[in-house]
Amino acid sequence: MYVLLRPIDETNRDARVALSVTETQTKMIAPNSTSMAWADTNPLCVPLGIYDDGEMVGFAMYEPRGNNVFSVHRFMIDMRHHRKGIGLRAMQLVMERISTLGGKTIYLSFQPENVAAKRLYEKLGFDFHGEEPDGELVYRFGLARDFAT
Repeated sequence: MYVLLRPIDETNRDARVALSVTETQTKMIAPNSTSMAWADTNPLCVPLGIYDDGEMVGFAMYEPRGNNVFSVHRFMIDMRHHRKGIGLRAMQLVMERISTLGGKTIYLSFQPENVAAKRLYEKLGFDFHGEEPDGELVYRFGLARDFAT
């Protein structure tokens, strides 16, 4: 396993369309096309392909919010690549990238029924912060802590 992040651009934009989630996850995760449409209209959003051994296997997107605060808006691993440790390593890379940009706090949210996301984020040290009006759980991570596992 050799996981890395690459910016989404014209050379790999179509590859992220082929990424898919399980039927259960479709109710919990926004489609990548929706995320890219958001990124296209918000120049602060940074969409990234998650690669393992040269193949795009996932998608992440973050945005700086000011005052050294960042939000991870999207994070998904293709269903054919679940349970390989890719999600853990990819999120570590996202966190490292945000840290190098001066980020001190990361926020993200997910549906309460997304137990896999909850496990992953808690393993990385994210803490429950609150609940969105739409019911999503908000988790927070302070980058002053060590996030390597």
